[in-house]
Amino acid sequence: MILRADEAAFIVVFKITDEIDGFRGTLTEKLLTWPRFIKSRIRDVQSRESKPTVILVASGADNVEESRRHRAIKVVEDIRAEIHRMFGEYLNIVDDIFLLNCHDSQHKDMGRLRKCLSRTKQEEQIPNLCAKIVDNKNKWKINKKFPILYWAEYVEQVKRIDDLVDDDFLRTATSYLDNMGELLFIKNPYGDDIIILNIQWLCSRVFGPMLATDIFLQYSKKLPKNKKLYYSRREIDEVFSDFADTDLLSQLLKIFELVFEADHSPTESVGDIMYIAPALLDEDMPESQWRMDPTKQIYFGRRIQCRDETDSFSPGLFPRLQARLYNHFRDLGQTPSGIWKNGIKVCHVVECLVYMTRGWRAIHICVRAKDEKYIGDCHNLMEKVFEDIEDVLEICCPGSDIESRVLSAHSLRTHIEPDEAKFYSVQKILDAEVKGVNVYDEEGGEEEETTDLLCAGYDPIVLRARGYDCDVKWMKHETLEKICMIMDIKREMAGDYGTMADLMGIPPLKVRGWEGKSMSIMLCRSFSPHSS
Repeated sequence: MILRADEAAFIVVFKITDEIDGFRGTLTEKLLTWPRFIKSRIRDVQSRESKPTVILVASGADNVEESRRHRAIKVVEDIRAEIHRMFGEYLNIVDDIFLLNCHDSQHKDMGRLRKCLSRTKQEEQIPNLCAKIVDNKNKWKINKKFPILYWAEYVEQVKRIDDLVDDDFLRTATSYLDNMGELLFIKNPYGDDIIILNIQWLCSRVFGPMLATDIFLQYSKKLPKNKKLYYSRREIDEVFSDFADTDLLSQLLKIFELVFEADHSPTESVGDIMYIAPALLDEDMPESQWRMDPTKQIYFGRRIQCRDETDSFSPGLFPRLQARLYNHFRDLGQTPSGIWKNGIKVCHVVECLVYMTRGWRAIHICVRAKDEKYIGDCHNLMEKVFEDIEDVLEICCPGSDIESRVLSAHSLRTHIEPDEAKFYSVQKILDAEVKGVNVYDEEGGEEEETTDLLCAGYDPIVLRARGYDCDVKWMKHETLEKICMIMDIKREMAGDYGTMADLMGIPPLKVRGWEGKSMSIMLCRSFSPHSS
């Protein structure tokens, strides 16, 4: 959630005995989780100016007989070469090979590891005020059990170091310290901005009791995880009762989108606020939540996926997205009707499912509605969700490259599992539109019209790509209505519909259907995405 990866050094440890005892494929894939995650946290992955350092360490040297040591070293070398092949463009994978007995601090390779770490340490010059804050913040007379200050309190402490500092310069300096990971500077939508002076404290004393499973015995107080959907404010306060300001902590949990207030719950206590913590949900979406519904005729969908094998979504992405969507839709008067570990659903005129696929490498946005008059609502809902996904991606995994695909309407209509829904690239749809043919799914042998995949009259993809060369069916619906209103006024144009239709690429069969009828109304219907 708060990791600064850009110039950090990471030791990635794996168990060598698993590799040399025949579990290589599985363990190597598990090991790739970490370089993917580190890359995802690089905020300026394209600059390549600085790279996180990754040191690969094979543990379990004490369990490797001398006769197999050469083979073990060869395995480590092969793993290092494979990770360098995949991630060398983004990460500094050190050349040194380490095979350690991690129970022995005096093991011969442990000294080499310490030297390797010391080489990665980068000393940099920092602004004078920042250096003074770093040197003095641990000496400030504040509650050490609660090292959090509102901005006004923080300014008061800094002015004891430099009473001439102005607010704008201090904000710039504090942002610099935030980038260094010396503190956290949090923009607070609920009031005064917040400074967290000790990041380790935040992780161990706030995130830990909130998110840790039962195997973490060091937490005498932690939030219960017994398949609960709702948590009361009273339960959260009990976990943090040792702290001075549980109101401020409650704000922090909402700012980090670890919790959000639920509108209702079957166990709601009178006078108590109920919360949902998406990261603690442990049940997948039931199949019944996306079953066939004969009243739904219109289906559209988008897929946001990792671009290649070096990319991943960070573990906190989807829970944070769920919190964002829940609050966003509630503000729009569309409170979600269901939330699960891998999904969240809204049912208000248009039904929308946002779903994290197996493997956690793609998110599907699936929408469906009663008939064609809701196509605009389908498009607007998908756009709102897509914007939230982009915002949360920038926070949680700015270094992950993503790409967008269009889900098959046929797959969604026939209610193939959301995981299994087929999809097309936008370019494939544009190519089909240029050729005047349907989009063909080679694997399934199905054809789909381009207007079944993109929301004609609302989605600007074809208009942006083809401009004046695109068919009139892609014209924005609002523009089309204005044209019809103008033509109603200038009825002398009625006799020239054939010429106009020919220029706009409208089939003669449709033109003949207008004869003897109100020209503008029929024109609107023929162009409208609401027509069949």
